[in-house]
Amino acid sequence: MPIYSPKLNIIAGSNISVTNTTDSSTIAVANVGSANGIASLDADQKIPTSQIPSSAVTNFRNILINGHFQLAQRGTNITGITISGYYSADRWRTDIAGTVGTWTQSIATDTPSGTEFRTSLKMTCTTANGTLNAGDKLVIQQRVEGQNLLGSLKGTSNAKQITLSFWVKAGVANQTFIAELHDNDNGFFVSQSYTTAATANTWEKKILTFPAHTSGSFDNDANFSLAVNFWLTAGSDFTGGGSLQTTWGAGTNTRAVGQTNLSSGNVAATNFWQITGVQLEIGNAATDFELLPAELTRYRAYRYYYELGRHVTGLGNTSLMGMWYQSASQVETVFIYPTPMRAAPTGISTRVTNCMAVYAGLSTDFLDGVYFTQLTPINCLVFEGAVADGGGGTANGTTGYPGRLFIPSAAATGTLLAFDAEL
Repeated sequence: MPIYSPKLNIIAGSNISVTNTTDSSTIAVANVGSANGIASLDADQKIPTSQIPSSAVTNFRNILINGHFQLAQRGTNITGITISGYYSADRWRTDIAGTVGTWTQSIATDTPSGTEFRTSLKMTCTTANGTLNAGDKLVIQQRVEGQNLLGSLKGTSNAKQITLSFWVKAGVANQTFIAELHDNDNGFFVSQSYTTAATANTWEKKILTFPAHTSGSFDNDANFSLAVNFWLTAGSDFTGGGSLQTTWGAGTNTRAVGQTNLSSGNVAATNFWQITGVQLEIGNAATDFELLPAELTRYRAYRYYYELGRHVTGLGNTSLMGMWYQSASQVETVFIYPTPMRAAPTGISTRVTNCMAVYAGLSTDFLDGVYFTQLTPINCLVFEGAVADGGGGTANGTTGYPGRLFIPSAAATGTLLAFDAEL
């Protein structure tokens, strides 16, 4: 005869186990469906995602960072792009091979009406290349660490599908583009095609589900394991192999079959591709875009790139950090990054005559940038002095005196100090 009947709240995805029961004990689970609209468990004895109320969907399901392009430490309008690099939106890399024209990458305020998005990434061709060489390509990509992909179970018999969702528009209607997952650890590729809206310059949401893959596990580390690739141009090395590679494979000439050459023609008003709301998640369904608090997006991005200061003409001096005089001719400081970085970063400092300065003791020492040493994922030593400087603008002060490192108002626009640990 039961003497206690507690009410049990079950969290989605939880497992229930009972031990030390007597031979007369029983457990009854009743009214589950009427309580939460959940009718059954899946094969893993978990509540299917499709039956979980939207308010209970877990956080950090979007594997990508800054998929709404809200953060752009490097700038919001970068012109003259012809080579690979990180240009505007944090975590989004432009991958270029060969000659694919000249491009402008901008952070636009044009977004799908009625959505939560306020910014988008826009690629505009300003100098065309209508005839591509075999190895030419232009891809917008985000690279992902292996340890952030373990939930996919790739390389096991329980491997899961992966779903990519995004909003996209282009200046020309009915163009074919390719989205691709590239397993960098094992050399596998899988692609899906999508078509821009039937009316030019119209936003549409796309949902692409990629098959599970039981071969080739992702490495459990902080290195580059997966690239999410959005193709914009592709030469015959990537398009000449017949049918598009819609199942995982190692071939390269089927990666982008059918891809539009966005660099053909020379009308910048229509030669553009624009995207926002990019989300990559494990499973065969696309959930609503995960809109994290702004500070979380920033700190997740700072793990890969942190810009301490960039000078803009007309805004006066740009303060960077406090320093002290290790000797009369050398200043230094230990700088701690706002969040641990993915790996020991590369310190980036503009090195132009008098591009930086230290103010101490009511006087100013002009420097030709600074140097970095003892770089770790947590901190580093930042210094400048006669020993390190090849000439010009060395420190000249009193040993032990504190000072303030800054970029003078007269420095060139774009003078900066940053730390880079990108994949």
